[in-house]
Amino acid sequence: MTLYRTEREIRFSMLEEGDNQSKLKACNDNRDRIPDAVFFLKELMGTSTTWVVLELNKKDCKRYDYKIKMFDDMLSGGRDHQLYSYDQVIYFAKDVKIHNAITQAKQRLINARKITVRNMDMPE
Repeated sequence: MTLYRTEREIRFSMLEEGDNQSKLKACNDNRDRIPDAVFFLKELMGTSTTWVVLELNKKDCKRYDYKIKMFDDMLSGGRDHQLYSYDQVIYFAKDVKIHNAITQAKQRLINARKITVRNMDMPE
């Protein structure tokens, strides 16, 4: 069985009490820590939690380095400002340049095997 939470649901659950301006600031401060979706995959040994990224446009290499390092820390057990504890990260991307940038950024990490990039076929 698979359950999921969308970015909108996660963002809403992360917001605290306060006026709209303070909620917007809190959301912007945590923008990098909100996945596009989270999948909770029921397995024989328990539930696996997956951070899902839909990468439509190639970012600067420094940006990938920053995000991949953040994922490495999270996958090592760090839950700093995280709603969930994650077991893996999956990028979905169509562009081979994105695949290469992510693969290059994760090469030196402890949890590199837990960060994957998969092809996203777009309908014509």
